[in-house]
Amino acid sequence: MLRRVCWLGLFALVAAWSQISAAEPQAPAVSIPKVLRPGWKLQLIAAEPDIVTPTALAILPTGEVLVVESHTHFPPKDYAGPKADRIWLFADFDAATGKPATRQLFFEGSVHTMGLAVEPSGAVLVATRNEIFRLSDQNHDRAADETLEKRQTLVRLETAGNYPHNGLSGFAVDGNGTIFFGFGENLGATYTLHGTDGSKLTGGGEGGNVYSCDRAGGKLTLVATGFWNPFHLCLNAQGQLFTVDNDPDSRPPCRLLHVIEGGDYGFRFRHGRKGVSPLTAWNGELPGTLPMIAGTGEAPCAVLSPVSDAWQPAQQTLLVTSWGDHRIEAYDLMPRGASYGSTMKPMVVGDDQFRPVGMAEAADGSIFISDWVDRSYQLHGKGRIWRLVPDKLAPVKPRVQAPPVALLGIPQFGNISVEELLSSSDPFMATQATTIMAKEIAAGRSELVSALKKQSSAARQGEVENLVTRAPAWVKLLGSCGDELLATQALTAGISSKNPRAQVSAGLALAARRDQAQMPMATELLERAQDRATFEVALALLAILQGDPAADPKKEASVQPLVARVALDPATSSLVRKLAFRSLEPTNAETTLAKLEPWVASQELDVALEAVAAIRDRRDNDAHTYLQKLATDVSQHGSLRAAAAMGLHADVAEDRSLLVALATDDEPQVAAIARRVLRGNITPEELAKTGLVASDFARPADHPQEDLASAWTEFASLTGDPRRGELLFVHQQVTQCAKCHQYRGRGGKLGPDLTAWGLTGDAAQNRRRLVESIIEPSREIAPQFSPWLMQLEDGRVISGILVAEEVDGTQQYADTAGKIHRLHPRDIFDKKPSPISIMPKGLARELTRQELADLIAFLSQSAESASHEKGRE
Repeated sequence: MLRRVCWLGLFALVAAWSQISAAEPQAPAVSIPKVLRPGWKLQLIAAEPDIVTPTALAILPTGEVLVVESHTHFPPKDYAGPKADRIWLFADFDAATGKPATRQLFFEGSVHTMGLAVEPSGAVLVATRNEIFRLSDQNHDRAADETLEKRQTLVRLETAGNYPHNGLSGFAVDGNGTIFFGFGENLGATYTLHGTDGSKLTGGGEGGNVYSCDRAGGKLTLVATGFWNPFHLCLNAQGQLFTVDNDPDSRPPCRLLHVIEGGDYGFRFRHGRKGVSPLTAWNGELPGTLPMIAGTGEAPCAVLSPVSDAWQPAQQTLLVTSWGDHRIEAYDLMPRGASYGSTMKPMVVGDDQFRPVGMAEAADGSIFISDWVDRSYQLHGKGRIWRLVPDKLAPVKPRVQAPPVALLGIPQFGNISVEELLSSSDPFMATQATTIMAKEIAAGRSELVSALKKQSSAARQGEVENLVTRAPAWVKLLGSCGDELLATQALTAGISSKNPRAQVSAGLALAARRDQAQMPMATELLERAQDRATFEVALALLAILQGDPAADPKKEASVQPLVARVALDPATSSLVRKLAFRSLEPTNAETTLAKLEPWVASQELDVALEAVAAIRDRRDNDAHTYLQKLATDVSQHGSLRAAAAMGLHADVAEDRSLLVALATDDEPQVAAIARRVLRGNITPEELAKTGLVASDFARPADHPQEDLASAWTEFASLTGDPRRGELLFVHQQVTQCAKCHQYRGRGGKLGPDLTAWGLTGDAAQNRRRLVESIIEPSREIAPQFSPWLMQLEDGRVISGILVAEEVDGTQQYADTAGKIHRLHPRDIFDKKPSPISIMPKGLARELTRQELADLIAFLSQSAESASHEKGRE
């Protein structure tokens, strides 16, 4: 059947469609990545068709290189390749070129194969999404002795989760033979891990974890939690454990982490996969959670602690493969309390056809790297293996495989008691103390807790309050002590504490319980909030408790009626009122214009400004009329008038007349807003009315000629003003950022939440990534926000991102204008991923140098200076 397609007005979409189709059959020319570390060179030792879509990589004691070749990770329709994954063995490398003379099939048959490691004995560990098994080559024929059916299963994962690379992965093996492995967020699905000795671990919704088992696959143990996807692990010479953790869609950057027993690294899937919930931490922001060593490049897939003479000192350097940023990164570890800090130094940098995944060090000190090549998650028939070679090859020093000491290598306390260390400012020391104390309580060996249990509730009240205020960890410890009255007393003490971190700890404990009977405690926490963190934790907690605690964690309950009540209650504190106004949804039925208007007259300017912003967000006719009056009322405060003027539109005739008049207003803030809206869009007649010159409304003309991140970063190197940047962010006609992105509760939800962008990681790296995202929005697109290009049965072509799916299968797609298209799969004739983001390109060219600097300053604020609101609070 012939279908007619109307292409009028869709040239950009057609170009994208052609770009996809044209790119499919052709493999790119091989470009050699640049090595930035002196004394090293890079060799290409294999490429397609000898290796395609490689993932994990490991090296046998005899020097052979094993590489997983994936044939099951999102195969395209009618994929012609094998039906299962393969492990290839490469050997007999040429001394000069590094090319292998031997390529041999080692094993085949597994599905979604993600992890590979070699034990000291030479046995091979393999991690698929749902299983860890062992292979061996006892007859030395360079092929596994076991077939798929006869493999030695060590750990088995039972779950409904089936996404290819958020299940089991690995590995790190210590001198005792203990096997450490990672487990991704599993899309929140419930699961059971089975060991060979009958040991079982269950969970679901908590996020990613790091586990261990003994060499036989028994003694399954939860080591640490709070990850998103700890895709690979390594041990250094001291027996300290490290992992790289991919970031949630809206919580950059990815993380390099020091893993300790009992560690909580902050992420909880049950509080939202995006990772932006106030109940989620990413860099130790919440009490009881641990910070990262450093932020890494996008999509880190492997971490390596090299030990050859080329690295001095060997144990203080970690290498990381960044799939998304096309590079190998080096991190020189610097002591930071009981853990480490570091900054990234690129070692190898390639173009967008360099996608390093697996990495392992050979006996001569060279490093082998697998390369996925293409940015597509689908199988594509491309692949490479690289060898990073030092100028002077030298044997690897014998690694001292000392078993991890208690708590994985963190030093013991000396003469300081565990109780004292619970309040340590060093989060790693405090976590170690918490882990030890939890074991003592569970075993009934804590004299302090035993004494508290023997006292009456009234007699111990003061001591419980002091414990919780001094060390918020006691909220969690007493919550699991087996005495429900004591646990409740600790929660109450946390809520009423003058220590905001104790309040947050109480909120986190209540969220973990998910008990609707504790709604009054959650409401009290909201009303007693002393800072934004506590308010947002309380609000998120109430969202959980007002919904069904057993419901799908990906769905959010609404607390808008409660937010409105708190915002409008005269007894509410000024701080909580400001926070409540900011958290209002535009569609909140309780906050009508009539109820919001009196708060614009508040004696506190910050409260009044939040009330105007809430009115502006409503976008109905009555609200619009009010904004027109407020913007032109010269008796009002200039900041209030400017906030109102931001709601005026140049394409509305009445607004346009007002904007022309306001362009010469005596209040500088108001005039600046009006001129900005009219920039490049003022007629000669309107210009004459203002009495100004054309240059006052001209678009900037001093931009870099090319869209290079380095040039634009330099262009925006002025000192920015976060307050002005926030106005740009929320302005409906200038940047329109808030149409798709949220920041601190305000804005749309079509794109990544940008609240946490500047709170973690290296400041310079965050700034560069921000600039890159603005000038090249299609350069890297997070999978959840990848747009689809769809040809419909009726001939239309639509591009948009999937934002929701309804019960009957109907899908909702948002286009570049924010319009929602409801489409059932039967309405779609053809569908392909688009390489073009729905975020419009060219935003930076609409901004002056100062404006771009202001916007970046706003989004790059550090945790200490996060928003001028915090300073006022």
